[in-house]
Amino acid sequence: MHIRTNRLAAWLGLWVATNLMSACGGGGGSTETLYVDLTYSVDAMQGEINSPMSASPIFTGLNGHTPHCTLGTGTLPAGVDLANNCVVSGTPSSAGNYAFTVHVTADGVQGSLDFPMGIVVTDPTPILNLIAWGSGFGVTGSDIQLQLPINIQSPPRELVSLYKPIAPGDTLSYAMTGGTLPAGISFDTNSAAVSGTPTVPGYSSLSITATLTHRGRVYVSAPVTSGVYVMPTLATFAMSGCPNQPNRATEIKWMVPVQCDLTVSNLDPGARSSVSVIGVPAGLTFDPATARLTGQLQNTDLQYMGVQMDVTLADGRSYSLRPIVEWYSVAPQATWNDASGVFANMSGVLRGGWREPQVAGTTGMVWVKEAQAITIDPGQIPDAMAGDTFSYALVAVPGATLPDWLTIDAASGRITGLPPKAPGSYQDVQVRLTTLRQGLSGSALFTWRMFLE
Repeated sequence: MHIRTNRLAAWLGLWVATNLMSACGGGGGSTETLYVDLTYSVDAMQGEINSPMSASPIFTGLNGHTPHCTLGTGTLPAGVDLANNCVVSGTPSSAGNYAFTVHVTADGVQGSLDFPMGIVVTDPTPILNLIAWGSGFGVTGSDIQLQLPINIQSPPRELVSLYKPIAPGDTLSYAMTGGTLPAGISFDTNSAAVSGTPTVPGYSSLSITATLTHRGRVYVSAPVTSGVYVMPTLATFAMSGCPNQPNRATEIKWMVPVQCDLTVSNLDPGARSSVSVIGVPAGLTFDPATARLTGQLQNTDLQYMGVQMDVTLADGRSYSLRPIVEWYSVAPQATWNDASGVFANMSGVLRGGWREPQVAGTTGMVWVKEAQAITIDPGQIPDAMAGDTFSYALVAVPGATLPDWLTIDAASGRITGLPPKAPGSYQDVQVRLTTLRQGLSGSALFTWRMFLE
């Protein structure tokens, strides 16, 4: 009897080897030729280290003869054996590609066959990648939250969602392995969240690791560095006792006593502050010891003053705020009355404007009858103070000339005139009221447009 190898094939996803074996017949002495195939599932012949595997043989062509297997050439993975019944099983402890032959004999069959086979063992050890977004920012007294995402990868490099274990029964936790959390902040070992309400400004550097328990084995990531920066509460600057707010232009009366206290509030615990001013308007003085501004504004125009507020925190760090204060200083103004009763429409009592020069786009509009004398008298001056003296003057509107039919009494302010016969025309008129107060002069300009009917 003889044995003859016919073919070796890997086919339909199976490890397959087909050979010819010969077996003796019954009493007649005839010889039977067996066409033998040995198959192992490819999936069964692939495993992971530290995970049990088992592959059962699939024989065809033995015609009822019982096979027996031993390892021919090559090596099996450590922890894996080939049994006499041809079952490959065990728990591999090392990864790699293992090629070997299965030596097959059978009861009642002469000769033997060798079938080439292979086992692939992969290492499923998770790769933990912690990725920090950088530093988390917060303000003392306000909630803060810093979240660390984690990527978990394992062959075939499948990216797993954040915080999701890669297999049933896995556990994932986080630990802060370095650094100190700011006061009022806590670290959540389940979600890697840093949260709370910080009470002290400053920067804290943190070292964080992830620990994964996967199939009974523990894996720890490399540490990642992140930080929490707690910014100080921004102090508040205010001015009390004076009629305006920082960074906002506000009207303040001319040569009227002013007393303003510049204050800083909303400071963090242990912080201290100081206030200084730049460009104090004429007539005012600033006392740095009390941060008080006193005096009387001497100029009747838009005036600026810079304020510098310096804050030093408990840890020695400092910051500054520099608001700008604006004032409009206003000289006294007069009302005007139609003493002659000839205005067609005076819209009640007209007030003067305080910005000079005031051009067309006037404060008021009135209609007068042509060729009918008019008289306009100044009325009450609400902002007058004891000792004030006043004088009046007609002022040409920029780009125009004074009307030759109007006159004004400099002492009383009475305006008189005879409008020309020019129906449908108009005349812009400006009157300056000048006030002498405590040796200083200030003026307010009143403008209106006269329409001739």
